[in-house]
Amino acid sequence: MLQHRHRRIALSLVAAVGLAGSWAVATSTGFAAENDRRDSRIERNEGSFITRCELSHRAADDPIVAFGQPGASHLHDFVGNRGVNAGSTYEQLKRNPRTTCDGEGHTGSYWFPTVLVNGEPTEATRTNVYYRSRQLDPRAIKPFPQNLRMIAGDARATREQPGDVANWDCVRSGDRRSVQTPSCAANDEFLKFRIEFPECWDGVRIDSPDHKSHMAYANRGECPRTHPVAVPGITVSVNFEYGKDIRRTDRITLSSGGVFSGHADFINTWDEATLGRLVAGCLNAAKSCDKGEKPDVRPAVTPVASDTTIHKTRITSGSAPAGADTTTHAGHGG
Repeated sequence: MLQHRHRRIALSLVAAVGLAGSWAVATSTGFAAENDRRDSRIERNEGSFITRCELSHRAADDPIVAFGQPGASHLHDFVGNRGVNAGSTYEQLKRNPRTTCDGEGHTGSYWFPTVLVNGEPTEATRTNVYYRSRQLDPRAIKPFPQNLRMIAGDARATREQPGDVANWDCVRSGDRRSVQTPSCAANDEFLKFRIEFPECWDGVRIDSPDHKSHMAYANRGECPRTHPVAVPGITVSVNFEYGKDIRRTDRITLSSGGVFSGHADFINTWDEATLGRLVAGCLNAAKSCDKGEKPDVRPAVTPVASDTTIHKTRITSGSAPAGADTTTHAGHGG
């Protein structure tokens, strides 16, 4: 059991924007790719909702990248579904929907590299997981298909990734996002580690060999033709409180490597009806449910069906999920 179970990790899942395969290194600022993909002329009311999660457990497991290989990954912090381990299957997670996230039915599965403070694993203060429509047409957003798996960011990165995929931020003195850990001001309360997932799906596969190419980031408010289905943009943000979790003089790194290796993994193990209602009442209705707006009362949106061959493949303990890369990937991707 981890110490300080009562603390909340802050996971804000901010979906990023960009074409399929544009997981490449950004320019020297780290934000050129983001600015190219987001169009300031697009004015759409954003729909959003939030789920707050506690840390479930910490382990060197990754059921997406190293399925069935306990201890084959770098250290991860897991939030959401409590049953996630190296050998977890979708069926097992759905049969045991215990979660560390608030709200009935909020049973999604998330994990990210453990943050190290002066080389030691450190638990964050709180966790927020955001779901947003962002610059996409809110009416077009569909729930994720069941068992969708994806990875955002690159665990092998030794240089800066695009600033809208993995970044650090100071909380209080304004938006000071950086691809490196910033020098926060004396009045800043938190240091935030944030990962942003793509929001466009190819409409066919629930996974791909690299766990990324079936997804894409939007470009100037539109999904690419290769990935036409708009899905919620997830933001993972992990908040560390100054004076409690960390000090301003501490050295911050990630278990996957340096500060540039930010990434996160997601499996859609949500209660389907709950996610459908939130997508309809918050995202489709362009309601800021994360800021206190009440969701519209609408029929739940059903997800777009994935490829029937993949979707109907039975996932059993000890076998890799359909579409997954079964080779050893310790330390890569997730």
